[in-house]
Amino acid sequence: MFLLASAGLGVLDSMAASDSVSFSGLSAAISNDYGVTSGDLTGTLNVDKDFDYLEVKVRFYNSNNLTLYESYAYTGSNVHPGKYSIDAFYYGNEMPTKAVIEVYNEVNGAPIHTQNVNIN
Repeated sequence: MFLLASAGLGVLDSMAASDSVSFSGLSAAISNDYGVTSGDLTGTLNVDKDFDYLEVKVRFYNSNNLTLYESYAYTGSNVHPGKYSIDAFYYGNEMPTKAVIEVYNEVNGAPIHTQNVNIN
């Protein structure tokens, strides 16, 4: 009985974690200059509770949904409620059409929050 109750608390804690992070002001400035495509996806990570660890990873995709590039936009320990700037750098030969932002609260864990961003 105790094991079942503990497992249930883990699910509730994970759900609360996903509701405690969001993004605002997301903007992509990516261009092709001299045959190289590069730029940044920037914005604000909004945190509503304390976390021992937070990591924001951004994957950039092309129109065929193939991963073009992966970048870390934020990594922090002992993160408290507040607003944190994120900046994910992109570099490649092709213009991405989409970025997927994932937030992790443990190294090598599953993401607690995911958000898609269309890039025009």
